Amino acid sequence: MIVIYFFYGLAFFTLGISLLFYPKRNSRFKLASTLSIIGLFGIFHGVNEWIDMFTLIQKPSGIPYLRTVGLIILPVSYFFLLLFGTKSLSELNRKYSALNTLPIFLFITWTIITTVSAQHYLIGNIWARYLLGIPGTFLSSYALILHLPYFKKNIPSITANIKIEASTFIFYGIFSGIIVPEAAFFPASFINDTVFMNKVSIHIQVFRTFCAIVLAYNMISILRIFNWETNELHDEIAKRKKLEQDREKLLVELEESNKALEQFAYMASHDLKSPLISISGFANLLKKEYGDTFDKNANEYIEFIVSSINRMENLINGLLAYSRIGISGSKLTTVDVNKVFVRAIANLTVDIEKNRAKITHDSLPTVFGDDVQLEQLLQNLIGNAIKFHDNESPRVHISVKQKARNWVFSVKDNGIGIASENREKIFDMFQCLNRDKYKSTGIGLAACKKIVELHGGKIWVESQLNTGSIFYFTIPIASAG
Repeated sequence: MIVIYFFYGLAFFTLGISLLFYPKRNSRFKLASTLSIIGLFGIFHGVNEWIDMFTLIQKPSGIPYLRTVGLIILPVSYFFLLLFGTKSLSELNRKYSALNTLPIFLFITWTIITTVSAQHYLIGNIWARYLLGIPGTFLSSYALILHLPYFKKNIPSITANIKIEASTFIFYGIFSGIIVPEAAFFPASFINDTVFMNKVSIHIQVFRTFCAIVLAYNMISILRIFNWETNELHDEIAKRKKLEQDREKLLVELEESNKALEQFAYMASHDLKSPLISISGFANLLKKEYGDTFDKNANEYIEFIVSSINRMENLINGLLAYSRIGISGSKLTTVDVNKVFVRAIANLTVDIEKNRAKITHDSLPTVFGDDVQLEQLLQNLIGNAIKFHDNESPRVHISVKQKARNWVFSVKDNGIGIASENREKIFDMFQCLNRDKYKSTGIGLAACKKIVELHGGKIWVESQLNTGSIFYFTIPIASAG
């Protein structure tokens, strides 16, 4: 029996040490924060069995106060097991929160019963099992069972171990809590170690030791998975930190690259425009000084040179504006699109009056975006609607509707329309279908597409030739302020 007691205590002590040294702080899974409570149960319970082993080796009088220490340690161990059960249940569901006071209440009750009894050790041992051991093992088993759906979903590899652990706690509750040392009062007089030995011919300590080994083995198996999970979490955190650092580094490099690109675009446009200005100046001077001596063809050639230079200058200005979209350094803010519309119309006043255009709009929302870019977006779309019209005066209407998580804006006109095969092509750079007639650079719609995509939206057109067009673009509502 001494060997049985030794392994009985060793199993629980190993269980306790394993749980106390398990790193629970960074675990994402439930029960991790309460495992140390079972660890305390295991250590105290293991020590209690070793004390019982020493009492078999020599009489209690050989080691002073040994039985008194054992009398205190046994209920303390069951107290921690009961505390694990009640705390795990209350963390799972608030309706079990009333159970949190149960361990203290039952421990006080045990203290009173033991104190007033003449047979302190026997009565204290039996009632520790009745009051604390039985509810502790059964509530702990119930807590594990209620957590099974969570583990099946998040870490299915240990569900079998959890089931075995829950079942073993029930058996241990029967062998340790119901089958108690023999005493003169009921039910200890009816169900006890002696009766069990007579019926089964195997000492009850053998079954208790077997349960202890199963509990320890299964819990260590569970901890292996938990430790793997924790290590995986640490690796994931480290990877995310590395990715975040790389991202910040790339953002800094991108910002520096964008500044260099913007500076380059400005210098390139300046260097390209300088000779154009000189050529244009000399062409106009040539026409002014010697225009009377030139024939009709020569004057047309000069006009063609000046017109081409103006187109080239507009193209360079358009490219410069396009290159600055998204790298101007402005921050995203809440933007009232109604105010953006007013500014866009003010910028187009000359074209509106010249073409007798009528521009109307519905009430427009407030979005989260770049104020300047949204103004350029509306100005380009309305400007195109005014420019690409036939004999009828331009009529443009801007409306918006909510669809799913997006604001869907529409700019409807009565212009010349667009053939179906060109609806996607017009958003590419330098794609102008009527360049000579309407004097367009083919950059405006490409700029619109870039602005919309930078705001997380899409842009498209619905149109037929000679029936007008409707340009649609979206801005996510999730980004709204």
